[in-house]
Amino acid sequence: TMQEEYGKALEYYSKSDSVIQLHNVGALKYNIALNTGDAFDRLNHSDSAFIYFSRSLQIAHSLEDGDLIGTSMTGLGHSYRKLGNYRESLVNYQTGINYLLAAQDDEILCEAALGLAKLYEEINKYDSASHYANLSLTIAKKDGFLSKELDAAQFLTDHYKKLKSIDSA
Repeated sequence: TMQEEYGKALEYYSKSDSVIQLHNVGALKYNIALNTGDAFDRLNHSDSAFIYFSRSLQIAHSLEDGDLIGTSMTGLGHSYRKLGNYRESLVNYQTGINYLLAAQDDEILCEAALGLAKLYEEINKYDSASHYANLSLTIAKKDGFLSKELDAAQFLTDHYKKLKSIDSA
């Protein structure tokens, strides 16, 4: 995944999942479901991503871990947005953000805020899109998440170009 070879990552995740299931390694079930969902999401296979993010959310709820719940809901927000179900996407992003704030998970909070910005841009709520993208950028800068900072900056550049606000871009 770090090398952006998502198809190959899915092969390894599948093999890992087989071992995890065979030996019932409960501690890794959440991670493999979440990572598999993430790889499918990056390949824009939203139906498959949805299945794995949903599985990770079930596991997170069983563990009663707010940080994991927020992370899974962020993934579901991505899936719902890409599938065109904007209402469910909004609910998952907003609820996920609340869990992430409580858990103080700024890295995933950056991702959730940028996902929400993308959603708002798709539904033509440009002020909200700017707000959440700037939130993502601010948190990423504060915490030194360079890749998250780059993602937010690229979104904002494209966003302001689309709005013909060249000074802001």
